[in-house]
This record gives sequence, structure tokens and C-alpha cells, in this order.
Amino acid sequence: MNQAIPIAEGLFTSLDPTVTQLIGSRCTECGSHSFPRMDSCPRCCSRSVEPVELSRTGTLWTWTRQSFMPPSPPYRGPETSHETFQPFLMGMVELPGQCRVIGRLQLADEDRIEIGMKLELTLFPYTSDKDGNTLMNYAFTNVE
Repeated sequence: MNQAIPIAEGLFTSLDPTVTQLIGSRCTECGSHSFPRMDSCPRCCSRSVEPVELSRTGTLWTWTRQSFMPPSPPYRGPETSHETFQPFLMGMVELPGQCRVIGRLQLADEDRIEIGMKLELTLFPYTSDKDGNTLMNYAFTNVE
């Protein structure tokens, strides 16, 4: 039976794109946030970290267009060859008071992208697994 499942366990809180949040970590020693969730702090190396739900909204810090198929592995996209590859947008989104997150951008008009624009978290069907399940991934889109 085909069902929607997260692309990776522990990445986000829900399969509902209107309420889901990314799950990161926060160091209880220095207060630094990171994504994805880590077992130790990348800033101070403390192992005293806790899971934290990250903000759903942020601002675009930088972006690029991925115009060629990334090396596979590690890339695990739905494409089976360079001929089937579809370019996509990637961005780094700054979540206020937390961290910067890299993810796909799902924006209607590439010509209207501006550094500092407000974005919000969403989910999208990324690919299918060997059992026919739809793997859901996160992305950022315009704030409605």
C-alpha cells in the first residue's frame, strides 16, 4: 500500500505541510542550534544537547540553481539519468535566533527571488522507495 512517509526519521514533526517543523538540536551549554539534530554541539563540542523544534519561518540568506545532476551517491533524487534530471533551486534560510538551514526552494518565480525575503517551511513528495511509498521531503516556499 502506497503511503506518504518522511524521507528520514526524526527530520520533521508531521506530514502535514501546514504545521510541520524541522527537528534540530540546541546545546544546553552554549545555546547554539543546529540542523539536522546532532549528538554533540558543533560550536563547543558539548554532548549536552537536546532536540528542539525549529521555527517554520525565516529569511533567505543565499540561494543557487542546481542545474546539473549531483553525484550519486550521495544524491538520492528521483532522476534515473542526466537526461531525466530537472534543475531545482536550493537556498540557505536563516531561522530567527536559531540557525541556518539548507533546503530546496519551491518558489513560483525565480526572477523575484531576493536575499532577505520571508520564507516558510513546507513538505513535498520527493521520490518513491522500493515499496512504492512516497518519500516526503522539506522545502521552503513564499510566506502566504
